[in-house]
Amino acid sequence: PRSTLFPYTTLFRSLVLLAFHMPAVPAGKTFQAWAIGTGNPRSMGLMRINADDSATPLVLNSLTNAAKIGVTVEPAGGSKLPTTPLVMLFSLPA
Repeated sequence: PRSTLFPYTTLFRSLVLLAFHMPAVPAGKTFQAWAIGTGNPRSMGLMRINADDSATPLVLNSLTNAAKIGVTVEPAGGSKLPTTPLVMLFSLPA
């Protein structure tokens, strides 16, 4: 997958995740974004994949204490914590 985090603001600690060329996931699975930092990862939402293999832009808010954004493949409807290895990982500016 190819993806972009844009724009990142330290004032609001929020960003928009744009992803392209996303691979297909098995039936009953979805991509889920996570804020990773102190404590357990926090779900930032599910990524809906469009017919052109791009993801619908996902607004990530409340990134206080997050150092990275990760994406995993999870059961449809999402998980409380990641259950599979990361398929994408981004470091956030300090």
